[in-house]
Amino acid sequence: MTPPVSAEEKETSRGAAAADRAASRQVRIAMAAHTKVHASKRRILEVAEVASGLAVVALVFTYFLPKIANYGQVWSVVSTLSWPWILALLAASTLFILPRRASLAGGAARAGLLQCSPDGPCR
Repeated sequence: MTPPVSAEEKETSRGAAAADRAASRQVRIAMAAHTKVHASKRRILEVAEVASGLAVVALVFTYFLPKIANYGQVWSVVSTLSWPWILALLAASTLFILPRRASLAGGAARAGLLQCSPDGPCR
């Protein structure tokens, strides 16, 4: 059996619980303010990543690819493709891009991919 609790002990425990709630509230407020700061920094980093990615893509398509391929010749070949070949080209492009995109996303998307290590078999 538990011994009876005096009124003074009840009041002390209520005061401690109230102090814990107040401290917990202050911690939540501080964390929310900290999260807002991190959210704005995270947003700036996301925008910078997208901008730098677009800059790299623009650089590749405007400077490097024209040095190794003539867009006019590529378009003349693509424009002569039949519909089945165009669908095959789109399917191959999709199958090439999606696994890489999933691996960048991480998490559950990456779990379904074949993973190989340099010194072991593919799993």
